[in-house]
Amino acid sequence: MKRALNYLWRGWMVLLAGILLILFFIPVYLLSIKKEHYKYAYFFVRLWCKGVFYGMGFRYELINKTNKKIDRNQQYVIIANHTSIVDIFIPVLLFPHHPICFVGKKELVKIPIFGTIYKRICVMVDR
Repeated sequence: MKRALNYLWRGWMVLLAGILLILFFIPVYLLSIKKEHYKYAYFFVRLWCKGVFYGMGFRYELINKTNKKIDRNQQYVIIANHTSIVDIFIPVLLFPHHPICFVGKKELVKIPIFGTIYKRICVMVDR
């Protein structure tokens, strides 16, 4: 039973992410043609991330033990251990005023629809 629920939950994630990807594909694709429009493309990328994150039932609580605030004018490098898919969504949610540029596997460019946008807004690494 537990395994069936796990597959059902994963299937829901793929379906939800796919539907939202198709909905936001055209705006992100068109807005990622010119670099000066990237900030507008990130709006739709953030909507996609929020939709998948909250649609999957995830919630987060930010606990700031250092009492440091995120400076909008400062650039940051965020490193995640990537133990789950949530590692993709959290930086987008936590840094709403910063454009996020991921470093990703070059092989993911081959995924239909997703790969077209992926190669425009990520730095590709050929492992």
